[in-house]
Amino acid sequence: MNIRRILNDEFRRGPLYALREWNILSQREKELISGLHDERNVYGIFSPLAPQSKLTLKVAYHDLALVYLHLAASNLLPHHLTALHEDSLNNAIVRLVIDQILEVKWNGNFVSGVHATEAIFGSRLYGDRNFPNFISILSNQAIEYALHFDNAEMRMISNKLYTYHTTPWDSSAKRNFNKVKDIRDFVFSGSPGSLFSILNRDWALINDPAKDYWLGWNRKDFSGTSSSRADMTIYKLYISPLIEDLPKAMSISLPLLTSSNAFSFKVGNSIQGLLRPDKIVAYFDDKSSLLQVAEELKEKLKDCKAQGVPFTAQIDDDGILSWGADPPGYIVLEAIEGGSWRCKVTDQIALAITQAKSEKLEDDQAIDFIGSKLFLADIDVYDWAPLN
Repeated sequence: MNIRRILNDEFRRGPLYALREWNILSQREKELISGLHDERNVYGIFSPLAPQSKLTLKVAYHDLALVYLHLAASNLLPHHLTALHEDSLNNAIVRLVIDQILEVKWNGNFVSGVHATEAIFGSRLYGDRNFPNFISILSNQAIEYALHFDNAEMRMISNKLYTYHTTPWDSSAKRNFNKVKDIRDFVFSGSPGSLFSILNRDWALINDPAKDYWLGWNRKDFSGTSSSRADMTIYKLYISPLIEDLPKAMSISLPLLTSSNAFSFKVGNSIQGLLRPDKIVAYFDDKSSLLQVAEELKEKLKDCKAQGVPFTAQIDDDGILSWGADPPGYIVLEAIEGGSWRCKVTDQIALAITQAKSEKLEDDQAIDFIGSKLFLADIDVYDWAPLN
């Protein structure tokens, strides 16, 4: 995907946002920003003018705030910035245009948001849209599915995208699993003696009533906390067999996760949770450790049927293994710009869909706009990996 250089174009401030300087922010807003960014680099926030708007707060760094203030008196960006010819500045200005904070002049009119897609990316973003693997196809199908919702709120769209490809809780599933009394007994039934021995020896159950929809374990020698990892990228390995192959997949996966550098893992804590695609998730501090254990799992899981987790980066040929990355500070980030990896992706898609719907875009135009929003959020819509 190519972004046109727009630094020498004409701009103006959009009517949907206002710039609010640090000193007039609420204490809550300051705390959110401080938890995610070095406040010395932050001027304030771009805040939607309409209180009930579906638009979100955006952090305003010093250079971008200067641009916004400068455009009150000029339609051109400051010369000392445009003379730098830096891609990072160009991409930052593009984000402001797509997010409707700024408008760029195109074919005689000032445009932003959905109407700026062609001005920035050209007439077609992705050409023939050939998707490379099963999960990429699945993710694109999820977007096409969500485009057909009528009058749906953004949060509902995001939730539907997040749970897309969940196995239906139909009569067959009920018949097969109505005797399951204890989820742990079912999940570890592939080799119960050895698996419970590994759990008792190496892993400690996480008791968190707020997350009782998951069964989670940390290593017994685990010294970190969610707050101590708030400034780190956390890499997530998704193991996604169909529910009937889950016990077998767990009997293969747990010994390998235990011998790896995974510091935590979790499984769904109900039949409904195990019908979801993201039914097993393991956590790593670095991508190389994740890929190392995934490489070992590839061959061993070949006899398990894949369900596949949309909006994650596929690792194996079938889609039973994939990965994502929670950005640093994602707990506080959720209140400003989206949460964990898949939440971030589905929230961005849902926001783009609501904008596209409000502008009555055709599906092809909407998909291009969604792609532009995701690209600018550092998400690769071909393989659903983080761009950075």
